[in-house]
Amino acid sequence: MANIGDNLTIGTGDEVYARGIWPSGASSFEVYREGTVYPGANKDEFLGIEFEYLGFASITESESVDLKKLVINNSSKEIRVGDRLLIREESRIGATIFPVEPSTEVSGQIIDLVDSDAKASQLDTVVINLGMRDNLEVGNVLSIQQPGARVTDEVERSRMSFRERFQTFFNQDRLQLPGKEIGTLLVYKTFDELSYAVILSSTEPAEVSNIVVNP
Repeated sequence: MANIGDNLTIGTGDEVYARGIWPSGASSFEVYREGTVYPGANKDEFLGIEFEYLGFASITESESVDLKKLVINNSSKEIRVGDRLLIREESRIGATIFPVEPSTEVSGQIIDLVDSDAKASQLDTVVINLGMRDNLEVGNVLSIQQPGARVTDEVERSRMSFRERFQTFFNQDRLQLPGKEIGTLLVYKTFDELSYAVILSSTEPAEVSNIVVNP
């Protein structure tokens, strides 16, 4: 997308040119900017890409098959050259969401905080690395937990030989304690490999890497 004129930024009422493949019959589009890339467990995979909503625009003229002129109908933030257009659709989030436990056992992590840079609390939105592939659904309630400490079983250690103790130290063979629950969250939008959720309650601030599991 490129602006018409010399302005570096684009806002409500401005006209722009955009080039691409245009779906038949579509005239209204939402404007997005590419944001955070969420990596997967393996080096070469990713769970998804966050796109920030900036506003919406409508086609006013067709210059050619792939080049269109549009007007920015509304913008919540400044729009820049290079921002992307996606077909405008009605929100799929229902007015009413009924809280329910997941149908299967799930275990994941908070991978991003939408409303904060470091900590999240009640009514803040977070991103978790669980999605439809994990049978997660809109309305699912999950427990937020701080990872439990890894400790050495001193009773068992006292029975070991020096050689076994030495190996245990380097193998990090320690007892994993249960996590501490610090809140609950409600899933309100799911994708294939990640989901958005709002924190319903919290006794302590949540942060990236906190565990999310069945309540």
